[in-house]
Amino acid sequence: RFAWLVVNSIRQTPALAGCTPASFINAVMLASNMGLEIRRNSAYLIPYNKECQLLIDYRGKLDLARRAAQCRR
Repeated sequence: RFAWLVVNSIRQTPALAGCTPASFINAVMLASNMGLEIRRNSAYLIPYNKECQLLIDYRGKLDLARRAAQCRR
């Protein structure tokens, strides 16, 4: 599923193919480690010049906060 979401992101934003491989993999791995899916209303891969950045939507941040609060209980 995660691989499908990454491929779908590249289809939606063709400029991601021009990003450096290291920055692209770093952004994808960061999303994976945080448990976020790269999809609408969660997290996005955004190309800045030749670098790929992970942008976390506010709903993705809410999801992270809920999970953190559940871990404290």
